[in-house]
Amino acid sequence: MRVRFVDETADYQTGAAGVTDDAREGGGASDLDLPLVTTAEAAEGVAARRLRAAKAERDTAVLHVGPLEALRRTAGDRVTAEGLSGAWRVARVETDEQPRLTLSRCEAPDAGGRGGAGWTPGPVVEPPGPPALFVLDLPGASEGRPRIAVSAAPWRPMAVWAGASVAGLTERARAERPAVVGRLVEPLAAGPVDRLDRGPGVLVAVEGGQLEGRAAELVFAGANTAAVRAPSGEWEVLSFLSAELAGPGLYRLTGLLRGLEGSDAAAERAKPVDAPFVLLEADLPRAEVSEAERGAPLLWRAAPAGGPPSGLAMTEVAEAWRGLHERPRRAVRLRAARQGDGSVRFAWTRRGRWGEPFDREPATDAGERWLAEAVDDGGVVLARWETAQPEAVWPEAAVGGRTAARLRVTAASDLWPEWGPPREVALSW
Repeated sequence: MRVRFVDETADYQTGAAGVTDDAREGGGASDLDLPLVTTAEAAEGVAARRLRAAKAERDTAVLHVGPLEALRRTAGDRVTAEGLSGAWRVARVETDEQPRLTLSRCEAPDAGGRGGAGWTPGPVVEPPGPPALFVLDLPGASEGRPRIAVSAAPWRPMAVWAGASVAGLTERARAERPAVVGRLVEPLAAGPVDRLDRGPGVLVAVEGGQLEGRAAELVFAGANTAAVRAPSGEWEVLSFLSAELAGPGLYRLTGLLRGLEGSDAAAERAKPVDAPFVLLEADLPRAEVSEAERGAPLLWRAAPAGGPPSGLAMTEVAEAWRGLHERPRRAVRLRAARQGDGSVRFAWTRRGRWGEPFDREPATDAGERWLAEAVDDGGVVLARWETAQPEAVWPEAAVGGRTAARLRVTAASDLWPEWGPPREVALSW
């Protein structure tokens, strides 16, 4: 079998390749003009296959079948039959009084000798599905840009887009590897803050990676930090000492530190089953946002990088970026003391932001102001003060004979004009 072709390795001149069969039966030669620009090796592979096909077609057989089988078959079908070894191809179908199939033997597969490797199907490529997408506006962030968590299986780099509408979408971030995300398998009750919770912990299911326990000094330095979303939409930041494997992709997290980085208000709310869980790794990308977009509802989309933000492999969520990193922290160390003139002096301590040094007074926000309220056990407001200093005085005439009340304090500033989450404690004097 001789094959002529356009040789890409010889300035596109006409090339020739051929193969022979050493078998003694039969004989002759055949020529084939191949209208392709290719190499001698590939052309030799075509010649080898054509030779195998020519040899196989010498073997023919007639298979008598029923009428329905004859109607079901068409030329080119591959069949096997009792008494006939190997695979056969239908060359002709007869549907007269004696239905029958004229068969020719299928050529043998390439054994890997001369003629190059035989054709094999490519690997199965799973179509990418829509990724999981979370936009995290965290109160303790060192900068205001929201963190982005994207995960999908199979993974491919993802682009994150955002805008006020579909027409205004612009690319804001790139995720080069999947984030470790998941959900709560059991509810997470409101928990204690400012101390280690040695309770039963919580069971989570994750994808995109694994969880592992860390030494206490590493956890206290920021390792194993995660975020869990409350029903209100705010994220509680917590960390865990131990991650015990409880099943495929299931981990029981214990040794929890709740309400970190200014998220203590969210820690006071229970989280239901299926609440989103995101491991806060250091390389989570941050999205580009502008000050004009603060508080505005934005459309966020994650889709494979290099393509448009649409299609079956795209996920869309609606989130408003509020810039929670500028929200004042809740006051701490609320206290009360009766003065010599019979009045009651309330005082509290400003709480520093995440990352501020522990050995100095927390910085004061521009235009910082406080709203303090004395309330009774029924929630009735007994007195209210708005002050620029972390203290307030309740005159003796208004105190009357009371020796206890609940003090509720919240803060605002020029950076965050609305009142932040309050702190409320029961005090006596």
